[in-house]
Amino acid sequence: MLTLRDAFHIPVGYSDHTIGRDVSVAAVALGATVIEKHFTLDCSMEGPDQAASTDPAGFVDLVKGIRIVEEALGTGIKEPTDAEAKISQVVTKRVVAKRTIKSGELFNDDNICIKRNDIGEKACYWERVIGKKAVCDYKEDEGIVL
Repeated sequence: MLTLRDAFHIPVGYSDHTIGRDVSVAAVALGATVIEKHFTLDCSMEGPDQAASTDPAGFVDLVKGIRIVEEALGTGIKEPTDAEAKISQVVTKRVVAKRTIKSGELFNDDNICIKRNDIGEKACYWERVIGKKAVCDYKEDEGIVL
């Protein structure tokens, strides 16, 4: 399957004549865009393809397995999941007041630090904050905003 895809630069599929769903699901993980699987109402019926066919319940299971793999493979675009996006503001480390800071004081190592906070300049901007003048009063642990 991979050889054909790489040689001809076309979408590939898999014609599954194995028992169960695993090989079809693996084919999707390897890039198959089409799966062919024999369908039957009863795998124990008489016939040459019955044992390797899938019944209605097996078909539902096959599709579920394929959808799980498709979701796990993602789009190739790196972005946070919904759960990560919800907590990212809280877990992001930011510049905060180490102690009370009065308006006009210069930010320095003695009065600011890095902590998890939902407000304030991101920790990676520490150098932008150092030496700047506070334009308002800050309470201890309050995020520093330039």
